Amino acid sequence: MDGVWEADNIKEAFGFAGRLTNDTNAACLALSKRTDKEIKSVFNFIFDGPHPKNEQNEKIYKNLLPILTRQNERIGKLLKESYKKVMTKGNDHGH
Repeated sequence: MDGVWEADNIKEAFGFAGRLTNDTNAACLALSKRTDKEIKSVFNFIFDGPHPKNEQNEKIYKNLLPILTRQNERIGKLLKESYKKVMTKGNDHGH
């Protein structure tokens, strides 16, 4: 929760986007116990970085949105809101 981008590639090591794809039920169950703000902070962490508008983030988003929406409509909605916010906030490196 509340993670921010740092130039240490931790997002790749953390791998939660992959967990959302490969173990959707368990990941959504864990997220569903959290507040909307906490869930959005997880998605912000996945997409944040020095240049968030990139092909990799777009691919992750387009892959996750239908999967998460089918599993849990609330979480799918929060993913969509978070992604939009990260893509429109500029390149402030999560700070």
